[in-house]
Amino acid sequence: QKFSWSKWKRPLVAVALTFLCNVEGSMFAMGEWPYMSTIDSETTSTFFGLATAVSKAGHAVFAFIFAIWAHTISGIKIPMLVGRCITLTSCVMYIFVEFIPFNRRWWMLVCYLLFGVGFGTSPLLRSYIARVTSEENRLTAYALQTGAAVMSVVVGP
Repeated sequence: QKFSWSKWKRPLVAVALTFLCNVEGSMFAMGEWPYMSTIDSETTSTFFGLATAVSKAGHAVFAFIFAIWAHTISGIKIPMLVGRCITLTSCVMYIFVEFIPFNRRWWMLVCYLLFGVGFGTSPLLRSYIARVTSEENRLTAYALQTGAAVMSVVVGP
């Protein structure tokens, strides 16, 4: 069957967003404990575990919230934009962590929470692919999305 850009434009955008979101996540995860323990000498491994758990909890809770929101408005564009803006805010906050004079670990915990919240939009991309592809193209689209996720791990760190 002949390739058609009109059929593949939306799924390929979702695949590209999956790649970018996962690169962001894999880069964020690498080297965080050494960095946190270097910039705040009072940081413990238990606190780092707490910060990681807070991030994962934010992801889990907000994946549900973003899904309900997207279903309610019958679209993912606005929830995705909000999620990306939250992640961008977290990145900017993270850049300024070294300018915080004390208790930097708490600033980083808030950044981790916001990262998790922003990553809560990632399941929307899977549901979006299901909505914008035909049955005959869906398996290929999901394979491309899975490939994008794998490639992001290779490229990210």
